[in-house]
Amino acid sequence: MEQKQPAVVNETTAETSLSNYSSEFAAQTIDFSAWFDTNVTSSGSFDLGIMAAASFCKLLDVLAIPTLLVDWTYSVVFANKSCARIMNDIKSIEGVPFHSLVPRSANAEKAQTLIRKVFRSRRPQVAEGILELEARKIWGRLYFCSVRIGSERYVLVMIEDLTNEKTKLLVTRRELQRVSQLLTDLEKKATKTEERLRKEEREYSRINKEFDLEGERLAIVMQMLPDACAIVTGEAHILHMNTQFRETFALQRATEKHSVPSKKIVEVLRGWDSCSENTKSCEIPDPLRPEKLLSCTLRRIDTGDFLLICK
Repeated sequence: MEQKQPAVVNETTAETSLSNYSSEFAAQTIDFSAWFDTNVTSSGSFDLGIMAAASFCKLLDVLAIPTLLVDWTYSVVFANKSCARIMNDIKSIEGVPFHSLVPRSANAEKAQTLIRKVFRSRRPQVAEGILELEARKIWGRLYFCSVRIGSERYVLVMIEDLTNEKTKLLVTRRELQRVSQLLTDLEKKATKTEERLRKEEREYSRINKEFDLEGERLAIVMQMLPDACAIVTGEAHILHMNTQFRETFALQRATEKHSVPSKKIVEVLRGWDSCSENTKSCEIPDPLRPEKLLSCTLRRIDTGDFLLICK
């Protein structure tokens, strides 16, 4: 059966600090005395008495979790069969200093200090970090425990492979960061858009005020003219008219200031439609005195509209 390859941690995108987050255990031991000879005792760490080291290693091989045995020189002296799940050749790390399995010198020093602490205090320790096994990096949770085989003391290191979980967590974290950045960018864009709209609104309000002011000035000027006058757009709609124009053509006063009922010039000036399109002046019947004619002239003004004068 083909052996399933473990997931690999990319150290450049993962948190690489070896973190010891559980160091307040009291001095403890797992009591195997009921399993073995009555000569087996415990005194804060495993005292296996006359049990042979080979038998103990066989016991470790039964464990389903990858487990290492580290001696007083801080070197790996045994790796159980479950380690084959995280590396190909389990014999390749026997005799290797444990700290060399931890990439980066700062983390290697932490690993060395942690092993030394377990030897001295006999307190179980738990840490998380990246291990490099045969050039393959995995994220593991490491459980350290002091054991004794005869007169020799060791540290038992059990490795819980968290690579898949950590990889998913890192991917999720990066995605959350991407979404967060996207939301931040959208928020900034929305803020700029809001500021632009507010500026345009202020400009629009200013232009409207200026337009109203110009309308008032225009109304005053047109009222001063003795003839019937009106402002006409290029589409022949009447924008403004003075009192003389309104009275001459019998138009009602508009309800809004400076505005007139929406009318075209041909609706007001009867006979204007019979004039040539190219002419700038035309004579039309006086609405109040049909026997007389009014001379109406169009003149272009600076705004692009036309000034209509009838007299």
